[in-house]
Amino acid sequence: VVTTNASLSFAELLEGSRGIAATLAESKIGKGDRIAVWMDKTPQCVQAILGIMESGAAYVPLDPRAPWRRCHSVMANCGVAVLVVDEPKLSYVDKVSEGCDLKLLITDCEATQRDDNAFSRPNILLSEAIENPRDVKSPPSLDDLAYILYTSGSTGTPKGVAHTHRSGLAFVRWIQDVFGIVPEDVFSSHAPFHFDLSISDLYASLGTGAKVHLISSTEAMLAPYLVKQMPAWGITIWYSTPSILSSMLDVGELEARGFGQ
Repeated sequence: VVTTNASLSFAELLEGSRGIAATLAESKIGKGDRIAVWMDKTPQCVQAILGIMESGAAYVPLDPRAPWRRCHSVMANCGVAVLVVDEPKLSYVDKVSEGCDLKLLITDCEATQRDDNAFSRPNILLSEAIENPRDVKSPPSLDDLAYILYTSGSTGTPKGVAHTHRSGLAFVRWIQDVFGIVPEDVFSSHAPFHFDLSISDLYASLGTGAKVHLISSTEAMLAPYLVKQMPAWGITIWYSTPSILSSMLDVGELEARGFGQ
């Protein structure tokens, strides 16, 4: 997993996710529990997601750019037991979790060093969990809940779509087989993690031993920049909504640069 300024090897991903899974298990969090992930798209966020699933719990990605009230409605609707949050959103934790029966708060290292935040519930440093890998005694089964993705709510109240490990695995294997994914491929991760496109980006790549390049929310809007960077990043698999591709063609001169030929 790579970004413009950070990267994690498969070994580091595995160790970090095992540490998070074991930390959750020690806090009596596991199968049947929902864990909200309210973080920007980073390698550490990927570790958190993988660790949550390895623990047997299900992750619920929240839109890091959405108003806290929307995130609160999602958390309340699915009954989250844990919130994983990074520093930029820490000041909204009390508001976003109001009325939720949170058992645990997991924050990044910088966040817990702030003097202006007093946590009313147990909290753990994400970095400490990542750095202390242990084996998980009860891994999830195929029919356990893996993740819940919420619709945009553009036609009404956002609705959660629940996926088991079996349904997610079936989709990922289909992607790998149909498109012939190989370890030498490099996936783009253009969609945010609360969009269903992220399932292919993350798991079809990692499940094949391929690389995935995480594109930040700011980078994702800059069509000319994306076209310019694709060769530098070595992207071989691009998956996104048609709108950004149209911009990359119209403004970024994607076709003129020889892509897709």
